[in-house]
Amino acid sequence: MAELATQKAEGAQQLADAEQKLNNGEAEYAEAEARVQKLAEDTRWYVFGRAKNPGWSSYALDTERVDAIAAIFPLFFILVAALVCLTTMTRMVDEQRTEIGTYRALGYGTAAISLQYLLYAAIACVTGVAFGTVIGYQVFPRVIFLCYQLMYRFPYINCPYRWDYAIACLAVALLCTGITAMIACRATLREAPSQLMRPKPPKKGKRLLIERWKWLSRKLSFNHKVTLRNFFRYRSRVLMTVIGISGCTALLLTGFGLYHAVAAIVDLQFEEVFRYDALVAVSDDIEQQVQLSEVLTRDERVTAYQYGLIKSATLYGDHATYEANLAVPTQPEAFTEYVLLRDRKTHTAYALSDDGVVINEKLAKLLSLSVGDTLQPAGAAVAVTVSAITENYAGNYIYCTPAVYESMFGTYEPNIIYMNEAEGAEEAALAERILAEDAALTVNFSSDSGDTFRELVSTLSYIVILVVICSGLLALVVLYHLSNINITERMRELATLKVLGFYRNEVAAYVARENLVSTVLGTAFGLILGIFLCRFVVQTAEVDVVMFCPDIPVYCFVIAAALTLMFAFLVNVLLRPKLAAIDMAASMKAIE
Repeated sequence: MAELATQKAEGAQQLADAEQKLNNGEAEYAEAEARVQKLAEDTRWYVFGRAKNPGWSSYALDTERVDAIAAIFPLFFILVAALVCLTTMTRMVDEQRTEIGTYRALGYGTAAISLQYLLYAAIACVTGVAFGTVIGYQVFPRVIFLCYQLMYRFPYINCPYRWDYAIACLAVALLCTGITAMIACRATLREAPSQLMRPKPPKKGKRLLIERWKWLSRKLSFNHKVTLRNFFRYRSRVLMTVIGISGCTALLLTGFGLYHAVAAIVDLQFEEVFRYDALVAVSDDIEQQVQLSEVLTRDERVTAYQYGLIKSATLYGDHATYEANLAVPTQPEAFTEYVLLRDRKTHTAYALSDDGVVINEKLAKLLSLSVGDTLQPAGAAVAVTVSAITENYAGNYIYCTPAVYESMFGTYEPNIIYMNEAEGAEEAALAERILAEDAALTVNFSSDSGDTFRELVSTLSYIVILVVICSGLLALVVLYHLSNINITERMRELATLKVLGFYRNEVAAYVARENLVSTVLGTAFGLILGIFLCRFVVQTAEVDVVMFCPDIPVYCFVIAAALTLMFAFLVNVLLRPKLAAIDMAASMKAIE
């Protein structure tokens, strides 16, 4: 009986223990469920479409910039190509004056005669478009793809032959060559058949007004006077050369200027404007911030630091909404150690005050603001005055004092640390030490941002090289083509010079001087035109959060002009054998 009582007691105890565990389990489950429910209530879900993805949106902006730039560059190439076509067709028609006059005398109409030149131009167009599109579809897209492949991850690029673009290119080419052929034929077909059957008389040389200036006239040699007379004697050819060279020079200057506009902002932004070495995002716990401050103060690798606040601010423009970073340093009087606020042109330094805010130049352009205007970010209680517009290239910023911030948004709570480090400090070890503190959330070094930006900028060099090569080849073709026509049309004149005793070098210089003067004029006009073209391309390539350097340095002008003059010198060298091969007896032949 005693044993039975003992067993019953043990069983009761086990049952009680089981019930206790069950109750504890239910309580723990209830507590866990409550935690999950609270976590679900506090959790915010953000659902973004593909257009909101940073990589996708950035790539979309890049494609828009390339598309905008592609809309202007072909225009220059088309204009120069039309110029070359007009010169070629004019020379062809002039060389076949006798044949045209014979056809007219035999009863052929102007339409029938013009048709053969139109067919010639059409065949040249079809051949050129066929080769050009094959090269263009395979070379240019792959070069641009290579540039952006360093920034994005792409699958293998497929470059199919786009018949719609090819037909559009053919239509433009036929239109240009067809119009130029009709212009060349119309001017010649106006003459009577008897006049067309005789060679075109050379243009008369006239005494220039500048030669009446006795002092200057005595300074000029005979050859220089002849060059000046020929320069004004063949005004149409000179005009074509100047236009063609100016277009090529403008493209060269735009290529170099675009590269500088992008490359220069790396050093300007991350070495001059942003003077801090690192940004440390911190929690809002005051005790943890105090402990982190003690660590930074004791660390010899940290030379200076300052707390501040950075938050996103939404601004409403006339036609769009823009995002900017609202930066509020705790000690505005010492903020110049971390961020330089200055005028881009005069380099006048600005100081933050309670009178208003300082905004960057790009943001001022987007919102059409100037000094003295007011702005009011979304959620701000009051509007604030723009006291200055500062230099900045990457990102949009609004700088203000804590007092100005509190007037807009209320309580000021720092969430960032601007930090400068000692020279030669190992950033990886320093970041590891800072992140060991609970207050430190992230550490972002300026050197990392600058290196990343430099890698992106380096990809632009491929596109610039492509533009420079195409522009250089275009300049070379224009110069060679027009110079060759100049020699062909003046074959009797040059042969006569040889008969009169001009040496080979003198005959070459006779033509080279004219080309040089035309090239210098075309280069000068091209540099002026290139300023406006470069500014247009730079502004088109910009996005809302980036401002490229709008200034074109002197070396870009020097390189563009030097390359153009080098092409002119190369053309003169290539044409020397043709000048040497001129038969002196050609000047003695009868006109018939």
